[in-house]
Amino acid sequence: MLALNVPDKYAMERMGHATNNMLKNVYQHTMKDKQEEVADLVDTYFEEKLHTILHTK
Repeated sequence: MLALNVPDKYAMERMGHATNNMLKNVYQHTMKDKQEEVADLVDTYFEEKLHTILHTK
């Protein structure tokens, strides 16, 4: 469900958990593809910020 971007509340309901503690600590692991996607997203964000700063001076 994490890979499908299912919100925690719906995953908890489907799995029968009253809180997200079990969901977060047991079931949510990082995935290689998503790690790369997040890394690219963060890199792009800071590259754009740096580019803006350098070109406004």
